[in-house]
Amino acid sequence: MGKNILPDVELPKVKKKRPYKPRPNARKPHKQPEKELQKQIIYYLRAYGCYAGRVKVQAFQYRGSYLRDNTLMIGVPDILCFAPSGMWWIECKWGKGQLSQEQIRFKYECEKCGEKYIVARNRNDVNIIFENQQFRNPFCPRM
Repeated sequence: MGKNILPDVELPKVKKKRPYKPRPNARKPHKQPEKELQKQIIYYLRAYGCYAGRVKVQAFQYRGSYLRDNTLMIGVPDILCFAPSGMWWIECKWGKGQLSQEQIRFKYECEKCGEKYIVARNRNDVNIIFENQQFRNPFCPRM
C-alpha cells in the first residue's frame, strides 16, 4: 500500500543487522572488569549512606559509525557521589588503564574549581571519602 502512494520516490535501503557471532575460539563472553568495578564501588558507597550512581555520556550510532553530540561533555567520570563530606567525581580504571586527554582536562577543571576527584583502581581507593567522617554501615555493626 505505501509503495503505491509515491511510486517515483526511491526509499533508502536499510542494511539488515547481522546475527551475533561469537569470536573464534570464544568460550565465554568478553569480560568487562571496569564495569564490574563501577558496580562494586557504587554498591559500597550506597551501603555507607552515600547517594551514588553512574554518569552516562554516550555517542549514538548512525549508519555504522558513532556520532557524538557537540554539546556533550567529554571526559566526565564514571561515578558521581554525594556524601556528607561533599560531592565526589570518581573515574574507574582497571589494571594499567590511563586517563585520556579529555579526562585529564576534566580532572584539572575539577581541581581548579575545588571539586573532589578520585581515580579509583579498586574499591578501597574511595575510602578517602570517609576520612574524618562518622560513617556507620547499617549492615555491619562492627564499624
